[in-house]
Amino acid sequence: MKTIRKASEKDVDRIMKFLQEAKVSTADVDSQLHPFLLLESDNGEVLATLGIHMQEGKGLLRSLVISPCVEQYEVVALFREAFKFAVEERLEKIYLYTKLNSAVDFFHLLGFQKVDVDDSPSFVKSYKQFSEAILMEKSFSV
Repeated sequence: MKTIRKASEKDVDRIMKFLQEAKVSTADVDSQLHPFLLLESDNGEVLATLGIHMQEGKGLLRSLVISPCVEQYEVVALFREAFKFAVEERLEKIYLYTKLNSAVDFFHLLGFQKVDVDDSPSFVKSYKQFSEAILMEKSFSV
């Protein structure tokens, strides 16, 4: 049975290893661990990660890494947990970047819309590694 849960301090090394194996930046992961979600197998293996950097009443989804064995419905469940967290934290919007045009339709199904990077909050613009990516946002009623 796979489970989704919020990460704790004891998960830092496992998350870092999982992201490094996927060749994803681990910059600030340990300082951003508080709002980090994990999808784990029944034996505790990390199968997917999703971090949420929060600032200015908004959030940036980052470090989305998904193992090939994860089913699409499990990815949707991971995002639902992120949305639940966003509502609990009273975030009015969350953002994500994607470099995959093929992922845009999937994110639309989750309620995200494309937006111009110039319309995003300053902390979102500060992520230089996303300068060539597509920015998408989802609004919440808070």
